[in-house]
Amino acid sequence: MITKKFHLGDILSITTDQLVSPSRMGGVYNILNFMTGHDLMTHLLPHAIEECQSYLLDAMPWLKEIDTSGLNEENYEEWMDEMIKKYGEYHDVSPIPSNTTDPT
Repeated sequence: MITKKFHLGDILSITTDQLVSPSRMGGVYNILNFMTGHDLMTHLLPHAIEECQSYLLDAMPWLKEIDTSGLNEENYEEWMDEMIKKYGEYHDVSPIPSNTTDPT
């Protein structure tokens, strides 16, 4: 199976409601495009996030224990550093099965 390494912030930007990717929205597009196999347009992001979120949480159950309460724009870099120390900076991500991806 093909995998690609993604920054923890990219992954958490999909599994939480927080944009913590070091590449900001570019990181969100990169991981979603890879996982879905599509070059997604903005209006398709919510659907792709929904599909990919459950797949990531199943593949990496430890993501469910990450608490983003209290996270804000002022402290997210420090928070992200702590998450990287605890969980690692990069993780292998697989595309979601092709029969579940529908960009429409």
